[in-house]
Amino acid sequence: MKNIFYIILSSLVLVACGPSGPTEQELSAKCETYKKGYKTAQTMDDLMVNADSLILYVNKLEAAYPQNAELMNWYFTAGEACLQKGDGPMAIEFFSKVKGEKEGVASDHAIYMKGWAYEELLNDTRSAREAYREVIKNYPESIWADIAKSNLANLGKSNKELIESLEEQGQMMQDSLSNSEE
Repeated sequence: MKNIFYIILSSLVLVACGPSGPTEQELSAKCETYKKGYKTAQTMDDLMVNADSLILYVNKLEAAYPQNAELMNWYFTAGEACLQKGDGPMAIEFFSKVKGEKEGVASDHAIYMKGWAYEELLNDTRSAREAYREVIKNYPESIWADIAKSNLANLGKSNKELIESLEEQGQMMQDSLSNSEE
């Protein structure tokens, strides 16, 4: 009986003292490595492998260290990686996690990118419109609000309609310049 007790006690000590997983710094370093890899990828295969690895390590960092100071930046970067892969739903999921103003990443940009993913990758004009309006309403002074206004004005237009609209705008600018020179 004593032997069984010592075996159980020894097993518990080994389990409790065993490896606890990667540190916060190790996970952040992995994220940084794969971020560089996907941003400098020369082939689509390299981009996909690095983007997938980045997403994996951002998820691991979030699970193990939810209070990580850089997590908002990593959410945004993972969202960009998802856009590169053409994975709109996952991009939207990551951009939706960006909250507040953090170093280098702001909610206005993330919300705009959500709208762009809805529009360009999912062809969901209703959700794109909602995201663009959210940026305009909550961040009226932001450059992303200005871009969102432009996107709203062109939302749902065909390529032909967009070209015609740009040609009209170009002609109006030319006319305006001509009138100001006279």
